[in-house]
Amino acid sequence: MLHRLALGLAWVASTGAARAQDAGAPAPDAAVAADPLREPVDAKSRAALAARLQQMTIVVRRRGAVSPGARDPGPGVEGRGFWAAPGRVVTAFALITGWPRHADDRLEVVEADGTVRAAAVGLMDARLGLAVLDVPGLPAPPVTSTPWAPPDAAVRNTVALFGAPTHGGPLWRAQVGRRGIGQQAYYWWADGAAPLGTPVFDYRGRLCSLVGLPTPEVPGQSLLLPAIALRGLMDRSPDWWP
Repeated sequence: MLHRLALGLAWVASTGAARAQDAGAPAPDAAVAADPLREPVDAKSRAALAARLQQMTIVVRRRGAVSPGARDPGPGVEGRGFWAAPGRVVTAFALITGWPRHADDRLEVVEADGTVRAAAVGLMDARLGLAVLDVPGLPAPPVTSTPWAPPDAAVRNTVALFGAPTHGGPLWRAQVGRRGIGQQAYYWWADGAAPLGTPVFDYRGRLCSLVGLPTPEVPGQSLLLPAIALRGLMDRSPDWWP
């Protein structure tokens, strides 16, 4: 099992620095900037992208988690994660915060064929808003050629990003809007709702972000982590990469 790391008590602790880094980020590479096709335009290409993204998305369940304000374990919560490597799933810190609260606070992942595997938190970084789950027995992901490092401006206003949170379901489109404000200033708002931890990709299938916070007070919207979150995790790869 990975060495468990906790680097901070609030996932917005470095909001100011994060915004400054994003504001000064260089433009996307020339090939991307010159390509006017930023999303699939027909049913066939959308279905192909959905199938590819489903192979990289895995269900993450937290059973027996205590609901906010409740004393007794609730029915649990279900989110998603990015199938990064054998035995490794990347998900949102908000999904595993406080784990384990008690002996019955269990984590598991579910593969597309229904296989359920026990998981544990190997690395959590509240500052980045990300966590890496250690999943013994989880094989290599079906797609192994996904570029990890997104462009510096991968998550920005007006960009369309995509996810596939439901196996066999349609492609989910997230239109990135404004930055959050106040305690949400680290995040980007996006039209479209998906489970916490859902990985989002550009139209080429490159991982760009994850759904970082739940937004029950704003139906039909999601809060996405900035691109610097994934860059920060990759910079720490010796800590968690198998």
